[in-house]
Amino acid sequence: MPGRRGEIHEAVARFFHTSSTGYIVIAERGTATGVKRIPRERIARVTRSHLVLEDGTVIPLHRVIAIEDGEGGTIWQRYKSSKDGEREA
Repeated sequence: MPGRRGEIHEAVARFFHTSSTGYIVIAERGTATGVKRIPRERIARVTRSHLVLEDGTVIPLHRVIAIEDGEGGTIWQRYKSSKDGEREA
């Protein structure tokens, strides 16, 4: 988990208000990869606890695992990999 309360909201809100292209990567059950990439252009609003998409879909912020720029680089991620290949919180 992130180190302090509100870190996910701050990262997502900063991305939403300043970036022109990129993706929010969320954990998504029922997909082959377990993740889904949502283009920044589909996000209508960011609240303290949710993303609201232009079609009205509401996604809880606790499902956000990374933010990518338009070229696939990572701007922010929830977990950092350790040297042993296991996830660290």
